[in-house]
Amino acid sequence: MKLADESEANLLRRIGRRLPLKTQQRYDALTAKLHRETLTSAEHKELLVLVDQIELADAERMQALTELAQLRTVSVEDLVAELSMLRLSD
Repeated sequence: MKLADESEANLLRRIGRRLPLKTQQRYDALTAKLHRETLTSAEHKELLVLVDQIELADAERMQALTELAQLRTVSVEDLVAELSMLRLSD
């Protein structure tokens, strides 16, 4: 595999990385409690930690998108559209 292909594959893995299922489920449960206004102080602190983790993961995905767009010499918007179309065809 060529270096460019390896770099692209690595970037695609970083872009496709998602939260672990248990983390996503816990985040969903805590945000539901937040909307119902039944969140405890301890749960609020836990939610803030999860939000920080999600924001960091989103920033890392955006960085990888930017790098891949530069590698392919396309805009980030065009790359996102292309990746969305590929996901729809799976």
